[in-house]
Amino acid sequence: MRYQTVSRVSSSGFIEFRLGWMALLCAFLGVMAGVISTYLYTIGVFFIPLEKQFGWTRLDLSLANFLAAATVAGISPLVGRLADRFGVRTIIVVSLSGLGLGFLGLSFSGGNLKIYLLSTVLVCAVGTGSSPVVFARIVVGWFERKRGLALSIMMCGVSAAAATTFIFLTPFVAEHGWRAGYVALGLSVLALLPPIAFLAKERSNGATEEQWRERTADLAPSAPGMSFREIARSRTFQLLIVSAFAMGLAFTGISQHFVAMLTEAGLSPRQVGLTAGSVGVSSIFARVCVGLLIDRIFAPPILAAAMGLLGLGFMGLAYGGTTFALPTAILIGIAIGAEVDIIAYLVSRYFGLGAYTQTYGCAYGVFVAAAALSPLLVGVQYSISGNYHTALICGVGLLFLSAFLLMNLPSYPRLPGSEVYPAAAG
Repeated sequence: MRYQTVSRVSSSGFIEFRLGWMALLCAFLGVMAGVISTYLYTIGVFFIPLEKQFGWTRLDLSLANFLAAATVAGISPLVGRLADRFGVRTIIVVSLSGLGLGFLGLSFSGGNLKIYLLSTVLVCAVGTGSSPVVFARIVVGWFERKRGLALSIMMCGVSAAAATTFIFLTPFVAEHGWRAGYVALGLSVLALLPPIAFLAKERSNGATEEQWRERTADLAPSAPGMSFREIARSRTFQLLIVSAFAMGLAFTGISQHFVAMLTEAGLSPRQVGLTAGSVGVSSIFARVCVGLLIDRIFAPPILAAAMGLLGLGFMGLAYGGTTFALPTAILIGIAIGAEVDIIAYLVSRYFGLGAYTQTYGCAYGVFVAAAALSPLLVGVQYSISGNYHTALICGVGLLFLSAFLLMNLPSYPRLPGSEVYPAAAG
């Protein structure tokens, strides 16, 4: 096992939280209301109601998800550059406003599939500014020693949203219909916008550089890191990108078809909601544990273990049926609690903060591109066979591949200006 050297100044992490708690709360609420939580993680709830009302196939609805997620993936690097130029608050306010109003607009959708597809693309295009890329930019500026924990707390917003939407939205849509479900999502986003906009504060806005050095004299300065051109050519970045693509392709499709899968297996709406809701609950627990661990222990093996365990869960679900539904839901939550959090952390530790937003935007974009393709492929496989068995088995192989690539990542480099040392082999 490889470990990284950690600071002996135990109080420094508390100083970071004391100075950056408002920014962290903003990031938590932001990803909770953002496009990933409120669109990509809830679309499975609307599959069956839309299918019944308009006669659209599971493949049609997977195509809507693919186009929307591909939009988020393609725009993420651009959003990062815009946030650098205009500031995060402007991007956040515009994006969340458009996202909330977009959900309200979707509630008026008719039976024209092309219009529905175009509407989802536009909603997600505007909503991309509420993705974790923008909010991670706030967090990494405020946190150095406790960056892993802070990023995990931020991403707990996704987990909280997943738990809330699955537990409450699934039976709500079953009782009141999909139109009411979209209205509820839109009003929720708009209600969270004012506190998020008020709390949005980059480090330079909270304290001058002189005040920051004075208050955190025992903290390491943020490492300038590598240029994006150097990063893109590095083997480490390439391994990280391929691994991110494999994990996104492996389980995102299954997780978005999970509600429909359990419903067709004969579970009641309440059972489906509670089982799927355990994804969000377990991901919250996993995020906190992951955040605590990666500030102390070499991070890639932790993510590799999460992918390997989920592979075993998929295998159990493929051959054991609903007996393994709850354990698999918990393992999906653990994987969700580890993937994007650790990728965001690894980008900062391997490459520094000089080109962080652009680099993380690209890595995140690759992950989301795979996440966009995955439900479409699962939908195609379901349309051909009428079940999810082949998709689960393919997911097993991709998860094991991702784990293998992660285990081949090198130790952290010692970046200029950073107190993060290379992980020592033990």
